[in-house]
Amino acid sequence: MSKSILFFLIVFLNIGCSAQEETKFRVAFYNVENLFDIYDDSLCIDEEFLPDGAKFWTERKYNNKLGAISKTIVGIGAWQNIGLLALAEIENRQVLEDLISRPELKKQGLRILHKQSPDRRGIDVGILYDPKQITVTHTEFVKVMDHTNLKFKTRDMVYLKGSVFKKGEIHFFACHWPSRYGGQARSEPKRILAATILRAKIDSIQKTDPLARIIVMGDFNDEWNNKSLKYYLKAIPESNTKNDKQLLNLMCSLPQKLGSHKYQGEWAYLDQIIVNQRFAKNDSAKMYISDFGIINLPFLVEEDVKYLGLRPKRTYIGYKYHGGFSDHLPIYLDIVRKPDHNDKRSK
Repeated sequence: MSKSILFFLIVFLNIGCSAQEETKFRVAFYNVENLFDIYDDSLCIDEEFLPDGAKFWTERKYNNKLGAISKTIVGIGAWQNIGLLALAEIENRQVLEDLISRPELKKQGLRILHKQSPDRRGIDVGILYDPKQITVTHTEFVKVMDHTNLKFKTRDMVYLKGSVFKKGEIHFFACHWPSRYGGQARSEPKRILAATILRAKIDSIQKTDPLARIIVMGDFNDEWNNKSLKYYLKAIPESNTKNDKQLLNLMCSLPQKLGSHKYQGEWAYLDQIIVNQRFAKNDSAKMYISDFGIINLPFLVEEDVKYLGLRPKRTYIGYKYHGGFSDHLPIYLDIVRKPDHNDKRSK
């Protein structure tokens, strides 16, 4: 672990000592793996997830999936209302409506941010947020378009700007970059394209507001040292005091033998949390990052018989229904606000 990352972690932990006088806002991301409804959408390739499709995706299985995801969301929030949660691999707005209507989540009063994207499979990125914790002031759906290949279609990146604790503003991006289908080398230019577009949006924000607090979370289908993240998004593993416009990839400080996704026995951090350095370093501010990492609840994993250890418990293994959750684990970041001197403090 680099000394600069270690320093930030120590700062975060030390600041957290007065937690009972502070207010916490939890931000999270979760790739829920194919949250499809049971109805045919002629505009996308969803035939596999129909009652008469290859996976026999019935209403019972759909409701089981909703129950599994809602249970996970309760766990992500540590049995408290979550502030903001981005979800990847959702088919449409209706699945989000069905999700927040579940008994486990209904009382939270979560709001939805979603727009149908051009992805061929019909999977989108959506955001659930608690309006009591964040006041949304601007939203945008950032398209990833290749003007040299008009047939290329993928999901939008979702941008939300809002005021947390009714005082501090954050800029939040939720991403699910193009997959590695066809191989890493062949598919990499698509993720580089996404990184270039996102970098331009972030540069625009930082030019307008040099003190902006920026958070990027998502399933990038790349690791921190791949070109898309390291050289095009400019998300580096440690602080660079000579260029504070570079971003900081927080996941680089976590144990490298673990991860959010496991493939052929190898864990990897395909799901990552990236922040701008001003946000990460400003430990004297009223709002700061106190904690981050993987949500590894016991019910989300199972024994990996083939490769040993544990693995995420999936809904399907191949075409066999397994009744689990997802092939990814959720990730989270906590933002804390220091109390003002005139705040009422509990004794």
